[in-house]
Amino acid sequence: MKFITFSAAFLLAASLAHGAPICVNAPLTTYLNSGNPFSCTEGGGSLTVKFNSDVLPSYVGLNLLGSNNSSANPANINVVPGNLGLQFNSIDFSESSTLLSSQAELVHFFLDGGANPLTQTTLSLNSVATSAGALGLGTGLAIGQELLCIGGHFTSLPVGIVTSVANGVLGSGAFGCNGTTLIGTAAVSSGPLNAITGVLALPNLGGLSDQALIQLSPYNSTQIDVIKLQALVSVLGGSASDTGFGNTYTLGSPVTTPEPSTALLFFGAGIMLVGCRWLRSSRSSTPQAVTTH
Repeated sequence: MKFITFSAAFLLAASLAHGAPICVNAPLTTYLNSGNPFSCTEGGGSLTVKFNSDVLPSYVGLNLLGSNNSSANPANINVVPGNLGLQFNSIDFSESSTLLSSQAELVHFFLDGGANPLTQTTLSLNSVATSAGALGLGTGLAIGQELLCIGGHFTSLPVGIVTSVANGVLGSGAFGCNGTTLIGTAAVSSGPLNAITGVLALPNLGGLSDQALIQLSPYNSTQIDVIKLQALVSVLGGSASDTGFGNTYTLGSPVTTPEPSTALLFFGAGIMLVGCRWLRSSRSSTPQAVTTH
C-alpha cells in the first residue's frame, strides 16, 4: 500500500511539473493572457517562463514625443522562443522625425530554472540601425536594458531609461528587489547625443554595442525576475530602428542531492557504528563473574 501511495504521489508531481506548455512563437498578447498568470517552458522543461506572476504588470508600451506608429501595441509584437531565451520582434520598431519622436517597450517576466541555476544572460538588439539624417545634423538612438533581480522579485518598475549603464551590480533594494539587482545595457547611436541627454537623462553611452553579456556569478540562482526595456529616439531628422530585442540564457549544472543508495549506505554505516560502540560500553560496564578456588 505504501508503494502504491508513493507511486501515485510521484505521478502527480510529475504531471504538475510538466503542466506548463512549451513556449511557442505567438503574439505578445498570448503571453500577457489578459493580465492572468501564464507560464511556458523551454529546453525540454528545464526553464519555466512566467508572466503576470506578481503584482507588477508584465508589459508597458508607450509612444512618446510625437511618435504616431503602433509598434508599442502588444498585438504587433511577436514573441519568439529560443534555446534558451525570448525575442520580442516587430517590423514597426522604428522612429524617424523632423523634430523629436520616441517609443518605449517594457516587458516583465519571471524565470524558474528548477534545479538548474542561471549563470549568464545575453541582451541584444536585433538588426539595429541608426542614422543622423541626410544632413548629418540629427540624432538617432536605439537602447536596450535588462534588469535582473537574483533570487527575489521586483516590487516597482523603472520610470524611463535607467541612467546607470554600467553593466554589473546595482545592489540590493534597487526597484524593490529583495535579492541582488544586476543590469546590462546595449545601445547604438548616430549623431550628437547631447541633443537628447537632457530629455532622457542619459550618461555617456560611448563604447556600448548592440549586445551586452551579464555574468550572474557569484549570484547564481535558480529563480530570476526580469525587466527588459527598449527605447528608440529620433531627433531633427535622425532615425533609429531594429527588428526586436531579446535575450539568451545559460543554465548551469543542476543542484544535486545524494543518491538514495548512497544515503542509505551512510545511514546503515552510522547505525552499525553506534551499535558497536553501545556493545563495547555495555560489556565494560557489566560486572564480571569471579571464580574462586
